[in-house]
Amino acid sequence: MVELPPLHPLEIVRECDGPKYFGYKLTQLRELIEKKVIPAPKLLGPPPSRARGWSGEQIIEYHRELEAKQAEREAAAKQHYDARLKPGKRKAKAKVARRAKART
Repeated sequence: MVELPPLHPLEIVRECDGPKYFGYKLTQLRELIEKKVIPAPKLLGPPPSRARGWSGEQIIEYHRELEAKQAEREAAAKQHYDARLKPGKRKAKAKVARRAKART
């Protein structure tokens, strides 16, 4: 995947460039826009115009929300995993980790 330059909040991203910033192909991108998972692009000109796009601010906000949701999921998974481990298993796991570290 190509690393994109940092996005300025006032920059306009055309709809045809959406897959680069959202990671979905155009057809799936349109489906996610209809489901309101991804913000809808705005018209870039008066109504006869077909050009549409997003502001950099919209894309940055979408990515912030995505990262926050991912962090919540990871925290919940870690909490669930830690709750399943019994205190004795935690000690045993730590002991195995110390032994492996000592070997290297």
